[in-house]
Amino acid sequence: MAKGKLDSVISGYKELYAEKNVRSSAKLISAPDEKNFSATLKKNLKSKLPTVVLCGEQLPSLKGIIGGKPFTAALISSGDFLANPEDTFPLLTNKNLKSFALLGVQRYLFNPGIDIFLNDSGFETLHLGEIRDDMTQCEPLLRDAQYIFIDMHSVKYADYPWSEEKGNPNGFMSNEICQIVRYAAFSQKLKAIFLFGISLEKSRKHVCDALASQVIWHIFDGIASNLKEDPMISISKGKLAMQFMRKIVDMGGGSDAISFVTSLNTGRWWMEIPVESTKNQLLVPCTQSDYNSACAGNIPIRWLFYYRKCNTL
Repeated sequence: MAKGKLDSVISGYKELYAEKNVRSSAKLISAPDEKNFSATLKKNLKSKLPTVVLCGEQLPSLKGIIGGKPFTAALISSGDFLANPEDTFPLLTNKNLKSFALLGVQRYLFNPGIDIFLNDSGFETLHLGEIRDDMTQCEPLLRDAQYIFIDMHSVKYADYPWSEEKGNPNGFMSNEICQIVRYAAFSQKLKAIFLFGISLEKSRKHVCDALASQVIWHIFDGIASNLKEDPMISISKGKLAMQFMRKIVDMGGGSDAISFVTSLNTGRWWMEIPVESTKNQLLVPCTQSDYNSACAGNIPIRWLFYYRKCNTL
């Protein structure tokens, strides 16, 4: 049997210690080594288990697989990957993309025009420095993403020496990317995670394969540890379930109060955004920091972002 192009990454993952339920929590496929990748991925996406896709250096074509129906997505990248999204990430301009978040942006590598496009579209960005200040900010942006794309080039060269000519001296540290992909695995609506930026050259360094293997381990472990919960299910029935607690913060000064919901099981937080056109409330993922900000008399930036998105865009 011919040796697969990413066999060393896959075998490296399998050599790591993991419980049986971790191994079976998702499906793992290698796009460069799959003879009929599109058919295999389509079949996997119909199953209840999430799929982890090893893509090699570039993302494979996903035309006809993702984008035919409304979907949500997130991309972990320094931003340089989106310099020409028509070629590298056409999903970004897909009319069915309803929610998108870009995490790990380094401003000096990011096309300002794309930044304006994301803002005008009501899509979120989180810069590398913001993540360094508070890693937990990543989790709400990933919580409802169905498809998550992880660019290994977002890791700094010292931790992921993939190319002496193109490697980035700045970026995520190895432990940071592992923590972030674990948040990705905690998504409540996850269908697939795509891992790219992995060289297919035989001369690639062992440490690059080792980090990719450990990233896969953290994804599988996160999926296996994930606890699915949705307070909207009980809210729609007229009563909040016992594992959730509602906290209402009076903003004072004639302003309306902001209502938060927290899970007693996982510590997840949500906040309600009024949608004026329907007179309903939209429940949006947030962090305890947003709640603390409201308690201090400050309207959370994330609340303002979603209020604008729901009522003016």
